[in-house]
Amino acid sequence: MLSDYESQIKRLPHGDLRLEMHRAAVKEADEDGDFIYRFFRRYEYIKESIFHGDAMEAFVEFPKLMQIHDEGEQQGLTDRDFNELLMWAFKYMLDSCFKYYQITTQQFEDYLAEYKRRCIRYGFTLRTYYRIKMQYYRHVDPEVEAEAFKMFPRQHRDGISDCIACDLNSEVEYLLVHGHREEALKKGEKLFNRTLYCGEVPEITYELLTLDTCARMARGEKEHTEEDDHMCLIYANGLRYGNKAPEGFGVPMLYYAMTGNNKALTWFQRYSTLYETMRCPVYKFYFAMGAVRFFAARKKETYKMKLTPEFPFYNQENVYNVKQLKEYYYNYALDVATKLDARNGNNSYREELDLYCGEI
Repeated sequence: MLSDYESQIKRLPHGDLRLEMHRAAVKEADEDGDFIYRFFRRYEYIKESIFHGDAMEAFVEFPKLMQIHDEGEQQGLTDRDFNELLMWAFKYMLDSCFKYYQITTQQFEDYLAEYKRRCIRYGFTLRTYYRIKMQYYRHVDPEVEAEAFKMFPRQHRDGISDCIACDLNSEVEYLLVHGHREEALKKGEKLFNRTLYCGEVPEITYELLTLDTCARMARGEKEHTEEDDHMCLIYANGLRYGNKAPEGFGVPMLYYAMTGNNKALTWFQRYSTLYETMRCPVYKFYFAMGAVRFFAARKKETYKMKLTPEFPFYNQENVYNVKQLKEYYYNYALDVATKLDARNGNNSYREELDLYCGEI
């Protein structure tokens, strides 16, 4: 008899414990062999990994989900609803590929081609296909990104399309990345006044605005304002209290360190442990750069702060060598930038590292 994992999972907070329970549910379903349980429990596991983890479980489990679906299809056990859920899981997985240097561009392209084939085969729109393509190629080939951006809004919406708020967030992100902040603010007005919203939007939109503010400050184009502080706080509160987009924990660290905000120490203390366990290179990259800037601003050789025993340099005296910590985080950021750039075939992440930490 299958355990009642569904009710147990619902009682747990999002995060590691819930992921462990999902993992146990998947194992039990595989042992039972029932198609429906194997499919749905693995789908929920992937979804939890994407929205409340760091997506690594999704990379591992998605190929098996696709195999289970296809075996069920051959036995006449699937319908359009199963196809739709498979494509949602596919989309979740593809959305995270750009963040991991472990996923090569060739692997992404193979997956994306398979996603397109299945969209056509199942009768779904290519709207999300172009949106995913736009996002990934932002750091690989700007011309491909621009072409995908043109095609994305021309496709009609259907059951595997992002919600209206998410789609609008994608347009705002494109404008921000390409230096059109005022146009982005105008475009996203319905997000900022919460006429449109969803589970992570507009919080992740404020995350994008905060990162754009960091870049502008690093280039000497602006000083931060109270409005910028407020934008960062909206995302930071969404992450801290609602566990929204937890992989983005590095952006507030960078912002607080750059602005000299007294929240920088608190944020470092709160998320330095997550930094050690998180497996998402891109967002650890931003936390690391924030930590570099934070410790570079310390004026003494040592710095006293209270950290947990899980911290790699933990000591009971709570006194830490500033140079050692600065080098620790810089070396990680450099390693990630080097690997991402090698994957992407350019120097974009190294240039970003130099922008934020080059003169420190």
